Amino acid sequence: MRLHIATLLLVAAPGETHAGKPTNAGPPPQGGSDPGPGEPSFTDDLTSFDTTRWAKADGWGNGDVFDNGWRAENVAFGADGMTITLDDTLFTADGNDPNPDTYPYTSGELRTTGYHGYGCYEVTMKPVAESGVVSAFFTYAGQWDNPDGGNGQHDEIDIEFLGRDTNHFQANYWTNGVGGHEVEVNLGFDASEDFHRYGFKWKASGIEWWVDGIKVYEVDDATSGSDPVPKITDMTQKIMMNLWPLSSQEAADALFRDAEILAPMVRASTTPLRTLALSYGASLTFTEELVDRSITPTERIVNEELGTIDYRVPKHTYSKKVQRRLDNDKDNPDYKNGAIILRIDPAVERNKLIYQIGTGESSLALEAATKVIQDVNGMDVNMGCPKKFSVSGGMGSALLSDTKRACDIISTLRRNLSKPVSAKIRLLDPEDPRPTLDFVRALIKAGANAITIHGRIVGDESHTQARWPTLVEVVRQLKQTETVPITVNGDLYTRADIREMKRRTGCDGVMLARPALYNISLFRRGDDEQTNASNGQECADEMDLAEFQTTNHAGHYGYHSPLLAPRTKVVQDYISHCVRYRAHSKNAKYVVCEILSSRRTPTNRVPYMNMTFEGGQTIDKVCKCRNLQDLAKLWDVRWTLPRPGKESAAAAGKAAMDLGEVEAHGDQHRYDDIYFLDHEKFRKERTAAVDAQTAEAAAEEKKTDDSEDGPAAKRTKV
Repeated sequence: MRLHIATLLLVAAPGETHAGKPTNAGPPPQGGSDPGPGEPSFTDDLTSFDTTRWAKADGWGNGDVFDNGWRAENVAFGADGMTITLDDTLFTADGNDPNPDTYPYTSGELRTTGYHGYGCYEVTMKPVAESGVVSAFFTYAGQWDNPDGGNGQHDEIDIEFLGRDTNHFQANYWTNGVGGHEVEVNLGFDASEDFHRYGFKWKASGIEWWVDGIKVYEVDDATSGSDPVPKITDMTQKIMMNLWPLSSQEAADALFRDAEILAPMVRASTTPLRTLALSYGASLTFTEELVDRSITPTERIVNEELGTIDYRVPKHTYSKKVQRRLDNDKDNPDYKNGAIILRIDPAVERNKLIYQIGTGESSLALEAATKVIQDVNGMDVNMGCPKKFSVSGGMGSALLSDTKRACDIISTLRRNLSKPVSAKIRLLDPEDPRPTLDFVRALIKAGANAITIHGRIVGDESHTQARWPTLVEVVRQLKQTETVPITVNGDLYTRADIREMKRRTGCDGVMLARPALYNISLFRRGDDEQTNASNGQECADEMDLAEFQTTNHAGHYGYHSPLLAPRTKVVQDYISHCVRYRAHSKNAKYVVCEILSSRRTPTNRVPYMNMTFEGGQTIDKVCKCRNLQDLAKLWDVRWTLPRPGKESAAAAGKAAMDLGEVEAHGDQHRYDDIYFLDHEKFRKERTAAVDAQTAEAAAEEKKTDDSEDGPAAKRTKV
């Protein structure tokens, strides 16, 4: 990834621009010499490397939140200006240290050789839009860059673009080692799409930040309280430009803190629902759980027609029988060339997507994670799924009783990936918080960057209410001792629930599963959501949690909040997204039926929820739809949906193959209308099928072991 800078301008305040010889206690920059005192105002188009003014950082790293080292070759000049490149070349610091610093990334930094004071500093630049990456233009002085007569303290003035959201920039300053003045400024445009002018005016009394000739933010000593702006009487500063990746923990903090997240739901958390959640205000989404062995054989395909990245299982890997089935599926032509396991829209999901992996072995987890890590922003390990197919494979909630194996998976991913690694778990005990606390702390010690806790134990049915009292106590204790983000999940059906859970636990974020299926517009936040109000429940502080869960929340944040979109419109929006992304018709039917159904909703919640629809649609009517076109007609949805930057999406809303036909993990994705129409019959048939598959797999494994004349090989440690 590359940061592009076209022009830099310094207009020095008369009599206030200074340059001094740097003491440079750290490694010297490449090129350049002391230009002497009093360097005047200048403009540089950065088409060539002027060694009398500039130097390139080379051979060292900054440490702390920086996850890279600096190399001179990562700064290049050309006809269009300067380019700084960040790549995944392993960096080892120069020098004779027998244990040199190493970093997973290498990048570039340009800095002036001299020091400057009050004046106007302006740059024309186009930052990088990638979560966990910072594009920066700033002035700096400190311990390692200290002008003659300087006090050696940290002084800095910043314009920083956080790659997760380049519609904002961050203004900040440090004075004598005191920072913490970060303010995000809304630009009203995506800075990564074109060049714009950004600058700041440093005065003795304050600092002004400007964008395209318009002042957008300012501070002065009269308003900054006990933290005055930097003064040239303490230190003048160097001009610097760089591009750097956050450490995986810093990246996780940016993703998970104050986040409202769409949960990983098998069959449901595919592209249409994920992008719909983002459109309604979700800050982050998870893919559905995808088993390690399912993603490994896929091919990564750039789908230029849809503007997506597709992970497809090649058709030739299937049996002849399945290939014929693919050929005969007239309603879903996308699957003629093989199953699409994962479809990502980078234009919409950039910096907002976590891949959840179902795995029981660290080597398989790493192989699968390496396959997709370039297109997602983090890796989450499913440690909570209680379904038999998952547990029988040593995945999901099976890991809750095998701390050593769970930690091995986390530590392996952390050692080998530069992006955040998290885990989603369940409570381990219905009342005692200690088992859950011990397990979470073990994961954090192994390297987990974030944890999500679902408020149920293995064996709890979804129609019984989540165990909020235990969940609250667990999170409260974790927040007292741990620094990684903690997200809570379980029965947050109203904004009142969300606000109350945040208030009682101090959690860093919330995750919505079934409540998002009930009404995905629940992600819409109110204007005063930063307050600790709890839906007008005057006695909320004293109200028992179980009582709060069964309260008919009314008012602005209740079940009928004006923030919520009508459920009919939500379903129509979902079907439109299915058309846009050519979702498989059976998958679309499944999700719509889940939206209509209250079967897995806690029974004490159902009386407060609106289960009717304007057009009289029912589960029975949805099940009778044969394809996406029938579904769109039932819900009065137009057949095409414009794609950003295109005139329209393809007219046919026909897409991915039924994952129930994927032989490698078919038990995860069986689509059958009987699932909703006669669930007890479906459950019995499903249990029998899973038992048969488990027995067959065990027999095959034993046969393999016997043929090798010895026990099965131990798991490979990566």
